[in-house]
Amino acid sequence: KSQGVEDLSHLLMTHSQPIMNVAVDDRLLQREKGMASVQLQNVTKAWGEVVVSKDINLDIHEGEFVVFVGPSGCGKSTLLRMISGLETITSGDLFIGEKRMNDTPPAERGVGMVFQSYALYPHLSVAENMSFGLKLAGAK
Repeated sequence: KSQGVEDLSHLLMTHSQPIMNVAVDDRLLQREKGMASVQLQNVTKAWGEVVVSKDINLDIHEGEFVVFVGPSGCGKSTLLRMISGLETITSGDLFIGEKRMNDTPPAERGVGMVFQSYALYPHLSVAENMSFGLKLAGAK
């Protein structure tokens, strides 16, 4: 078992309560009410014989705000990439809302990610980077 798997598993198992309370603008909470729940059941990711995330069980309720914190290499990005469909899940199940999403293409999951380092255009804001794909698709 790699150190990353142990770190992420420990983080998920021991921090089921909020680490800190953060004041959030009520307008942000209103926008979050339409967000679907996310559930991972015994999710494992392996590349060949190397298991990088093992038996992750996670239940994020509709509108809940969750942050993954841990050392470099512990599996945070891999977890987010599995949820968004950018990495396949080796075993286990991912549900978004009530729908099992393991085999659903990334574009049909309704999930977006923005990492700390700019993925598209450094001269654009986070909101502009996130809306770039929508603009290309003709959304207004």
